[in-house]
Amino acid sequence: MPRTSEQLKQIKEESKENILHAALDIFAKRGLYATSIGDIAKKANISNGLAYHYFQSKDDIFAELLKKAVERFSGAINKLNTMNLTPSTKVKFLSRFMLETINDDNETSSFFMIMMQAGLTDEVSEKVANELRVAGEPIIIIANIIKNGRETGEFCEGESGKLATLYWSTFQGMCMYKIIQGKDFVVPDPSMLNRILLKE
Repeated sequence: MPRTSEQLKQIKEESKENILHAALDIFAKRGLYATSIGDIAKKANISNGLAYHYFQSKDDIFAELLKKAVERFSGAINKLNTMNLTPSTKVKFLSRFMLETINDDNETSSFFMIMMQAGLTDEVSEKVANELRVAGEPIIIIANIIKNGRETGEFCEGESGKLATLYWSTFQGMCMYKIIQGKDFVVPDPSMLNRILLKE
């Protein structure tokens, strides 16, 4: 019995996700330059030809993963920004949410590394360059939260943009060390992160 169009669509989506899942782990550890389509195909247990059937190049796979990473983090930050919470409560909520996510979901660390790898790559495709422009949104939003919270006297002194960069970079560093240390990685208490931005 021939497959229906819905079944074929599902098979196609599952095959693409299998390739992306395999590529995520490799790109996070090796970067774009040191990864080949062959590496990704081997990890996904498929032929090189099948990988090329779904993606024109490794750059296209990388761009798709970067898009997913940006959507994941920018979406979470934007949602937080619309919540009816005080600025300090938003920071505490974000610290707890991000640390729990890093601890419970291995993909989060890999997605953070994808964004870092993209920023460190000298020559990137137009797709990747477009996603990188959006990748800085979380820092801008966090900086605005800091500015809005100045009047409460709860936030540390310092330029909002620099404090936001320091805070967000801490998450990136933890993701890198989780990939390196694996099961030995220990997630810090959210209060330690909060002290980057909030007075004790």
